[in-house]
Amino acid sequence: MNKSILIVEPEKDVREPIRNWLTEAGYDVATAESAAQARDIIDNRNFAAILMDIRLQGENGFRILQEIKAKIPEIKSFVLTSYASPETAAIARQLGVTAYLAKPT
Repeated sequence: MNKSILIVEPEKDVREPIRNWLTEAGYDVATAESAAQARDIIDNRNFAAILMDIRLQGENGFRILQEIKAKIPEIKSFVLTSYASPETAAIARQLGVTAYLAKPT
């Protein structure tokens, strides 16, 4: 069973605790702080799941998620955002996101 997870989160204070928690739980975790890093990583590995912020240094996380799902259609996707809204939740549903999570602000 593939236990690889990619975390795409620009904020180190959010990214690292999640990485540590998932690693301790036995997952193989890769991290990226930008869309460019995520693209590079996804080109070289297959992941079971991705946990991604929707705001990534001037890029739309939903667009990156679409690219990743085109390469790995079976990937489970979890959106993490401080900008939760009915509009972004609707986009997440349309993209087949597994879970939409609001970060505390």
